[in-house]
Amino acid sequence: MGTAADRAEEARQLAMRRRAWWDTAPQRRDPQLPILRRPTMQDLRHDRRVQLIAAGVVAVLVVTVVGVVRWVRHEPAVPATAGQAKSASQAAVGYLTALAEGDADAVLAYMATPPPSTTFITDDVLAVSAGLNPITDIVVLESDEYDDRTTAVTVQYRIGPTRVLDTYHMVKHGRSWRLSVDDYQGTSGFVEMTLPAEADGVGLTVNGVPAGPDLKIYLVPGTYQLGTTNPLLSIDDTVVLTALSQHSGHYDVPSLAAARLGDLMTLTPLGRQTVTEAVAAAAAQCLAEKTVVTSCNLAVPAHYHPTSVQMEGWIVEADAVDLAQTTPDVGWGRPYLACVDEPPTTVWATWSASPYDPFDVLGRMRRNGQVTDYRTGLYSYAVDLADPDHLVVHLNWLGSAVTCRDVESP
Repeated sequence: MGTAADRAEEARQLAMRRRAWWDTAPQRRDPQLPILRRPTMQDLRHDRRVQLIAAGVVAVLVVTVVGVVRWVRHEPAVPATAGQAKSASQAAVGYLTALAEGDADAVLAYMATPPPSTTFITDDVLAVSAGLNPITDIVVLESDEYDDRTTAVTVQYRIGPTRVLDTYHMVKHGRSWRLSVDDYQGTSGFVEMTLPAEADGVGLTVNGVPAGPDLKIYLVPGTYQLGTTNPLLSIDDTVVLTALSQHSGHYDVPSLAAARLGDLMTLTPLGRQTVTEAVAAAAAQCLAEKTVVTSCNLAVPAHYHPTSVQMEGWIVEADAVDLAQTTPDVGWGRPYLACVDEPPTTVWATWSASPYDPFDVLGRMRRNGQVTDYRTGLYSYAVDLADPDHLVVHLNWLGSAVTCRDVESP
């Protein structure tokens, strides 16, 4: 725009050009044409005021545009201290930054209402999450103000390789902004998840922390490694929780459902050894009983022997499989065994015989000097793994007609 001296010189030259034009212009006497006259000093002052006003308007517009560009580009990228966010965008970025840095206290401070339990919102849990998949590339895409106290902020970020797009419902809490909850958006800074009842029996852990018996856990965006406190079992799966708002994504993580957990569980080497040795010991204890009806669901049906029969014992067939070498599976709930009468919902190790790996036995009886053999075999077994220090073995013998009896492993 120039200095005051430059502007004065410009006005002087303009006045001189006008005077020169007036002196050289032909006289116009046509009554239909306007009569030209020499501009006065009042005219020149008016022109100067118009120039100054126009220059001021341009300056205001430039300042305004620069200010808007600066807010859009820089303000969301600077997170505020927890509890001191002066805008909804600052609070959203601050919340995600606290997650990325593993600062649990700051994460909770950005919530208008913290969850009932913070068992899984601790520095240690967040550190494991960041180690598995760090949170990076936090960007605010849009800030939609409902009124002066509520705003919807759309954010984009990454959890490891996963790109996340979500919208947070923000409310003004005193002088600062925090994450709140809305009936439509569902955001509150955490997600409540109800674990299946089986999770308690298996001793489920999330990032190394036991889930506990209440079966309700509260998680924030991040990555969670599932595990178990049961030394007989192994769960190797990683859960990535991204969405806080219901309309941004379904956050019912399949890995935390009972059916999915059953698929993920396997026996550890210690678990397989413990289970098969317990089964072999239970079967040996059962076969040692020289009675037609044993205490472990092995029996000779009544129509196969008269009352005066003498039981000589139970004999394992030569081709019987070694129970200590069987390979059981792991599953939930009530195993398909005739000897199991509505057991509690728990986790089981189960095995079923096949024509290629039978466990056949003979029940040898004697009456009046004559020997009679009753052939049967172990159809399947199930071992309750809920308490690794107290296994309960269920044996299901073919042709059994007696009520199931548990055989505790020695």
